[in-house]
Amino acid sequence: MIESWRITRSKLGLAQPEFGEFHLMIEVKDLAQLDQAFDHVAERSEPTEGFHFGVNSLVQNVRFALYRDFCNVRLSPKADIVQLEPGVSLGND
Repeated sequence: MIESWRITRSKLGLAQPEFGEFHLMIEVKDLAQLDQAFDHVAERSEPTEGFHFGVNSLVQNVRFALYRDFCNVRLSPKADIVQLEPGVSLGND
């Protein structure tokens, strides 16, 4: 349902307090895949519901964000041509 995930933890106090102690990254190939994962959890069936409840009961002061790769570069079928989304520049024009 997801491509990959990773959890990291702040060390040596080298993070702003508003960033929190843990950073969980979930990677999906597109928003449709993310919707599919949400739909699966929304079914509230076991064993997913038990895991969901267990994690939710431990989480406090959570913040969410949605990121995408910078700078919105997509490779064309010819690997030597890079197409940028409209309005995106590499800064050398």
